[in-house]
Order: sequence, then structure tokens, then C-alpha cells
Amino acid sequence: MKQRAAEPQASLEFLRCLWALNHALERMSMRMEREHGVTAQQRFLLRLVGATPGISGRALAEQLHIDAGTLSASLKRLEERKLLKRKRDPNDARRIQLTLTTRGEAVIALDTGTVESVVAAVLGQRSPIALSEALSVIGALSEGLEAAAVAEIALPRTSG
Repeated sequence: MKQRAAEPQASLEFLRCLWALNHALERMSMRMEREHGVTAQQRFLLRLVGATPGISGRALAEQLHIDAGTLSASLKRLEERKLLKRKRDPNDARRIQLTLTTRGEAVIALDTGTVESVVAAVLGQRSPIALSEALSVIGALSEGLEAAAVAEIALPRTSG
């Protein structure tokens, strides 16, 4: 009976920290929804639209690394709440352009009580080198996990 090699302690600790971060992001997102009426993810979407008025749904989905269908449902909710508008591109009727409403602009103008404000405060205490290294590791992990998911790499089985 073949045994799988033990996971390196560093990998386990790193994953533990990632799960703690995910939990903290979810808790902060729920707080933002209670206090500001939008989740962290919704606000991030609004900020991207605000930074690129007229962006298409497809381009936004690519920036977020998500499926266009998933994005469409989120955009519909934001549009129903009058935080963003969709309009046809005057040069290509098949293309939809996204822009913020006045209410959407007010939401992205918030500068306290948001995930971004906490992230900015923490990153402001780190060196540019530490930030660059962190971004490099996160990027490599994202690419590696995405490649493994797409390739449907068979994971080792444990027998028990």
C-alpha cells in the first residue's frame, strides 16, 4: 500500500493563513453590506467600472477572472439597485457599456469601513519589496491552481 508523502508544514501554514484571510474578507464583506448596502465584491466591481467608464461586461469579466454569466447576475443586481447603468455601445449594438450612476459613485467614494481601506492601511506598513514578493507568490499560486483545474490533473489518491 503506497502512502502519500507528508505535506510540508510550510504549505499547511500558508493554506491556513489563506483560509483565515478568506474568512476575514467574508466577515468584512458582510459588515460592508450591513453598513453600506454593498458587499466587498460588489464594491470592487463598482470601483472597476468607475475606473473604466464604458467598460464592456466581457472586459470586466476578464479583469476579474470570472465567467461572464456569473458577472451578468452581479451586474443585474447592481443595476436593479440603481448603482450602475448598462447601455448599448453606439458603435456596436451587440456590445454593452457599463457606467456608474450617481448612487454608484457615492458608494465608491466611501473611504472608511471597507476592505480596501484596511488593505491600504496594512500595505502602507509594508515595504515595496515585501509587497512585490507577496504579489508574486499570490500570482504564481493563482496561475498554478488555475492550470491544475483546467488540466484536470489527477490528484494522488489515499487508500484507507
